[in-house]
Amino acid sequence: MHSNDSVRRSAVLATIFLVLAPLAWGSGTREHTSSEVSHEEHAHEMVIPHIDSLNLGSGESLQVAASTSIIADVVRQVAGDRVDMITLTPLGQNPHSYEAPPRVMAQVERAHVVFVNGLNFEEGLMDSISRVATGYVVPVSAGVRVISGDDHDHDHDDLHDDDHDDHYDHDHDDHYDHDHDDPHDDDHDDHYDHDHDHSAGDPHFWFSPLNVIVWTENIARVLGEADPRNRSFYETNATAYVSELRALHEEIRARIAEIPHGDRRLVMDHVALSYYAREYDLHVAGAIIPNVTDQVEPSARHLAALTEVIRDDDIRAILVGGTASRGLRNLVRAVADEVGREIAIAEILTGSLAPQGSPGDTYLDFMRYNTAEIVNALKR
Repeated sequence: MHSNDSVRRSAVLATIFLVLAPLAWGSGTREHTSSEVSHEEHAHEMVIPHIDSLNLGSGESLQVAASTSIIADVVRQVAGDRVDMITLTPLGQNPHSYEAPPRVMAQVERAHVVFVNGLNFEEGLMDSISRVATGYVVPVSAGVRVISGDDHDHDHDDLHDDDHDDHYDHDHDDHYDHDHDDPHDDDHDDHYDHDHDHSAGDPHFWFSPLNVIVWTENIARVLGEADPRNRSFYETNATAYVSELRALHEEIRARIAEIPHGDRRLVMDHVALSYYAREYDLHVAGAIIPNVTDQVEPSARHLAALTEVIRDDDIRAILVGGTASRGLRNLVRAVADEVGREIAIAEILTGSLAPQGSPGDTYLDFMRYNTAEIVNALKR
């Protein structure tokens, strides 16, 4: 490395250390890498249990819990008013870290079905759900082809790696089989490399509407099996919603096409847009936290290297999620300030819908809102 580069990196490290230090000392945590974040306890989340008819009485509704507002919205599109549903994570809360109070977990205990994301996305909830749930715990993402750590590999030291683009295979048909295998199949585990799922499987599935088609089909099937008297109602609603999701997919493709190919490079606050990037031909050059959870801390060395990538590769935007912590927002700002030129910091919705009446208060509008923010941040 040239002497000027060494001086520049030292200055970046010094500045970022001032931001990182109080975070580390205040939390008592240490830096993690993707390989250290274990999902082993929840490996079987990605298989839907066998669902028996609940033989509900006349006037009795299916009791359903959804772990996030995004899942809850999709369930509503399928179930309409035929179920009684609660959402475990309030709007605006970070699903990675949220822990529900006892009164909410009491409702989970009474629920016939609890819909969760899968791959331990809801880190603060899954242990509690596993302890108290008496009904079926269903991962809506069963059947989605998971992007593993090897696919995005944000943990390498040299973020300038010439082979980095190879981690995003935009010919995504090789990775997505939307006529997905039956997630109820006993051999379903064979379709996933759990060595990757445990350590770095990306759980942000909803950033592709085609993945949410899988959610919709799973939800309709589970509801229909648990409540067969309303099966045709659920199936009809699911079919209509799938049509809307396919139209949304084409709409997003058209919006992203407005961005010149050379400008489709961005940085995230943490690894959250892998499915969106692969679906819509974007390149995520790195992340402030190089992990699929934002509950860990990056090293100063990583942040210094990422700053150089942003500067040298003319990255135009850093995206930060609406549920990001103050500490993470401070890190984003520190990195942006060190770049030495103007760079857009655009806030998008990530793990939660927007409040009712605001842009992004349904899943369809959530994706439209985020796409508009990304296009506006990247178009010259």
